[in-house]
Amino acid sequence: MKNFIWKVFNHWIPTKMELRKRGMSLLANCDRCLQQEEDITHALWGCPKVQKIWKQLGYPKFTELIGLDASAFLWWQWEHLSKEQFISFAGYTWLIWQRRNQFIFQNRDPDIHFWIPWAIETIENLLGQQETRSGPPPSKPILHWQPPPKDVFIVNSDASLVHGQEGCGISAIIRNEAGGLIVAETLYIPGCMAVNLAEAAAILLGLKLAIKWSISNVWVASDSKTMISAITTEIVIKLLIV
Repeated sequence: MKNFIWKVFNHWIPTKMELRKRGMSLLANCDRCLQQEEDITHALWGCPKVQKIWKQLGYPKFTELIGLDASAFLWWQWEHLSKEQFISFAGYTWLIWQRRNQFIFQNRDPDIHFWIPWAIETIENLLGQQETRSGPPPSKPILHWQPPPKDVFIVNSDASLVHGQEGCGISAIIRNEAGGLIVAETLYIPGCMAVNLAEAAAILLGLKLAIKWSISNVWVASDSKTMISAITTEIVIKLLIV
């Protein structure tokens, strides 16, 4: 991310205007708005399509700054944002550049209602990883498989995501009380997805797998405390209402 921002500051990322300056013969109009020429400021902050994203990310519109070149634009942000805000701003800028490239070269345009939560979570995780690198690595708890009660099956579900990349893998496995494998399934989900949503999708995959195999007496196990807590709380509320 640091290298990317350095390239932005020095006008080294290949927007259409920068490519034309280097001798390439091409139309320089922005592929998103189809109205203005795509210089670096327009591609990352100025395009109306991009400004919708920035607004939902909690940053003000950059209308008064659109006339600045990329280096001046970055410098203004550096002077007016806190250190934490600027780092997040730089991270979102990096993700918006990736989104632009996916639109042009892969014809992919994720809905911003899904993309924005994914982007926020991605940057928060990246910043959290950087903070923990300065200290000793946290010890990982040793996890042991816990068998269910007699005559009960257990559904273990999991989701796998790579921070900064779209798409996730989910899996579910059903075992009996002795730990014997009954059935398992994996699935890849393309596009942007927040961690909690991916974990919920994995749990749902496990439940559907149990229904498919006519397995009704099950426990559901997941390493996502947030999702398990949300599910159990919802069940308790419904029982209290009834």
